[in-house]
Amino acid sequence: MRSEALLVAFVLASGARWSPMPLFPFEFVTVGSYRVYGDSTNFGEARKLLGSAGLQRVGHGHDAVSFICYLGGDAKEAFTLALETDDEMGGPEQSILRVRVVRRGYEAGLDRRCSPLRVRAKLPTTDRGIRLGMTRQEIEKILGRGGRDSSGVLIYERTETRKGSTCPSYDATSRLALQFAEGRVVALSGYRGNFC
Repeated sequence: MRSEALLVAFVLASGARWSPMPLFPFEFVTVGSYRVYGDSTNFGEARKLLGSAGLQRVGHGHDAVSFICYLGGDAKEAFTLALETDDEMGGPEQSILRVRVVRRGYEAGLDRRCSPLRVRAKLPTTDRGIRLGMTRQEIEKILGRGGRDSSGVLIYERTETRKGSTCPSYDATSRLALQFAEGRVVALSGYRGNFC
């Protein structure tokens, strides 16, 4: 038996999870039965899946963030879902770059501007199983202890260079920021982008 195969057999027999390459901390969030991807779903598609929502803007000029947002969940698990882009115009074809899920009422003023979510949904969950209400210990069990901690915000990031078709190589970036209050996640922000 080759040494690589023996190592894989040993790792699997020990019960440890083996992965040839670490996964990105964020790719998409599931809302009801729909997946909203951080780099390929656009505003038009999101509105078709989740319901109509007016375009909001925060900031000015090149610092502007355009977003649409929704209110969902029941009284116990009420949340706000914001889908953001860094494009000033925020047209229907603009790709969503950042997905934020916030416990309702946690971010002052955001809830007043959002539309009701058309689909019945429990708490949105990332592709890695992260959702509001989880403890840091639960998060680290899934994503590991590699996150950077800054003032109650735990950040996981990963960038890798990939070969592309429109440019010779590009950087694929993924970032997940988790904000805690009273030991539990009250806000999560997932970002996914590709840069030539």
